[in-house]
Amino acid sequence: MSIDELFSNKRIVRYPRSLHPEAITHSFEPEREGVDGAIDTSKAAALGDELITVGAAWYEQNFDEQFDKFNIPEGRAQAVLDFYWNHDLFREVFAELQLDWEQHHELINLPWWANEQTLGETNHGYDILNDTLHLTLGPGHSYETQLSRAGIPSPIQKVSVGGIVVAPDEMLVDSYRIITLRAGRSYPNTHHIVAGSLSMSDNFPVGDGSITDQFIDSELTPETGIKREEISSISLVARYEDRLVANEIVYLFSIAPTISADTIRSRFTLNPPEDAGENHELTFVNSAGVRDFIKDNYKGNVRNDPDRSPFDRALLYPGLVALVAFDRLNLEDYKDFHVEK
Repeated sequence: MSIDELFSNKRIVRYPRSLHPEAITHSFEPEREGVDGAIDTSKAAALGDELITVGAAWYEQNFDEQFDKFNIPEGRAQAVLDFYWNHDLFREVFAELQLDWEQHHELINLPWWANEQTLGETNHGYDILNDTLHLTLGPGHSYETQLSRAGIPSPIQKVSVGGIVVAPDEMLVDSYRIITLRAGRSYPNTHHIVAGSLSMSDNFPVGDGSITDQFIDSELTPETGIKREEISSISLVARYEDRLVANEIVYLFSIAPTISADTIRSRFTLNPPEDAGENHELTFVNSAGVRDFIKDNYKGNVRNDPDRSPFDRALLYPGLVALVAFDRLNLEDYKDFHVEK
């Protein structure tokens, strides 16, 4: 995709009036056909679970310590990857998903972590008169998500849910947009919003819950520690395309908590939430300083470097688009900041 296309405002759809959770519905199409017949993503996920169990036991036996998926010592990472990539169970996951192991197995850089059934979008419809949104979803797998992020076309459009928290300070003088600084081995030390792929959790596909519920329960609370009862309001403000990093659609929420930015910051530090290992820290962007934050931190198409230094932190492209969509800025204004790295 050209630079002009990446920075076209067509990448963003802003909803004229923010959509409340009850205005968002979805349906599910369970059948998934591949070139060589039906694809069973649930079987692929079960095989992946078995592989993760085997891999953890192998790690403990070889290195005499418990496996920590968030923190693999630099000198061991390649050995762990080689074990997973060449295991029969890994090959079986590829076969079930009708993926090309010979060509693409090394693009799965988190086989011990990213193994779940995901949901892709087959259709969406926004009714501007009634101010409602309906999504039609189908089954996918997180290996397909990783390949999509590496530039391999996916047979189903990947879809994620993300959000930006806007919290006041203790004195109610100013407010902050809260985003994250990533950790782990997937774009560490880069800024992004709280986000994650829609997953096949519980009975979500058949209508129990909503994409709002899944965002709160699977992303917002585990990554920031903000509980459901601490949300004053939440609404869907935009749908945007990330065609550079993850090659996916992202539905973007705005969240107003009942607690202050100071409380969120101190609680994240002193009592880290469930998925705090995914992020080094929360980043608090002054509401009046969003443009300056983008200019200071957006450095173009940064590569996924597991050894990126904290001193070389950068704002990811999808994080840029999210902030632009959220604050109703002009995406085209940031084209000149983009360089290939």
